[in-house]
Amino acid sequence: MFGLEKIFSKKWNKVLIFWGRRKSVKIWELEVNFLSRKIKIKDQATLHPPLGENFNCEQIINILKEALNSSKKNNHFLLFLEKPFLKSTLSNFSILRDNPLMAIEESELENLILNLTWRLQDREKAIVARTLGVSEMDLALISSIVKDPTIEGRKILNPLGFSGRRLGFTFENSYGAKGFWEELSKIVSNLKCETKIVSEDNLIYDKTFSALDEKGVFIFLDEEETKIGLMGGFLRTSERFNWGGKNLTSVIAKELGVSFQCAKSIREKYRQGEMSVSARKWFEKIFASELKILAEGINLTAKNFFNSLTDGEKLHSEIWLVGEISNFPKITETLKSYTWTKSIFKKKPLVSHYSSDKIFAKINVDIDKHVKNSDFDAILAIFLANLFLPESYNPDLNKILRRRLKWIR
Repeated sequence: MFGLEKIFSKKWNKVLIFWGRRKSVKIWELEVNFLSRKIKIKDQATLHPPLGENFNCEQIINILKEALNSSKKNNHFLLFLEKPFLKSTLSNFSILRDNPLMAIEESELENLILNLTWRLQDREKAIVARTLGVSEMDLALISSIVKDPTIEGRKILNPLGFSGRRLGFTFENSYGAKGFWEELSKIVSNLKCETKIVSEDNLIYDKTFSALDEKGVFIFLDEEETKIGLMGGFLRTSERFNWGGKNLTSVIAKELGVSFQCAKSIREKYRQGEMSVSARKWFEKIFASELKILAEGINLTAKNFFNSLTDGEKLHSEIWLVGEISNFPKITETLKSYTWTKSIFKKKPLVSHYSSDKIFAKINVDIDKHVKNSDFDAILAIFLANLFLPESYNPDLNKILRRRLKWIR
């Protein structure tokens, strides 16, 4: 009547999220209202390569082009790419100053950042090139960010004007194969929307859970692998091992003598509750040994965390499961009944599911769950949190870094 619907509709921003991995590509189309902090999931799609194959760089580029052509007039585009497409590192580096009693001036700060950047590049380049399967000559530094400055181990906002002997920073570097990055940057440069490129899920989890100030051992369940992170105000460390939902599918295939694809369909029927009670109990019995392997892997990883990082301090006694736990029958019960190494936890750990609702409640965001295709997991919630959580990067330090990066690229 008064045309108010046009005014309020402008508050909704179209957001496209693209998550590219070797074994899957997930794409979400959303509408986000930053004023009322509400999200509507409009559409989603999941693509898989042929059985036994992986997506390559050319296929990722083609899928990305198609997704962007199909979704017009986006206000925000979040691009998440994992190795072997892009690789990111998060490194804490420090240096000893020659004159610890003198206040730090801008010229000294620039030289210190340049020194640390050179050292980090020299240390990382060979490792990252091996991970991406390219030569060091074909490796491109896509972006570099410096944050979290410290003096004598204490965090400060800006080191200018401070004195002290040991100055430290956290560097966040992203790398890619030159050819792939050239193609990707052509696509991104033509977009008329705010774009953020993030690689290496460690950075995503670190930012989200640091802001949420969570503690404990986080277990990220996936079809291909399991990732375990130690949280304590930030992602202190993480490890991953080659165990995932595919292991349960393989058990079904072996027990029933069927193909992997057929076993995958049977497992989906289990997940949907389309089986009798006796059939469900039979499947849970054959899954038990695999889930025990997962529990042992988690226990061993937690022991490694304890030995390498905590200086004898026992771990916070909470284990959080992140992901679609309905794909992992009896996982919560298995971990609750497991006998954990007593020396690493303060007490018997509580095992809980860290749901997407918990993440959104923490950042005060509402999801419209009454829309088509509104089913999503906590991984998407972690991605979306990047739209609402503040950046922790120091703009002055990164101006210095950008000037110095021109020397080493």
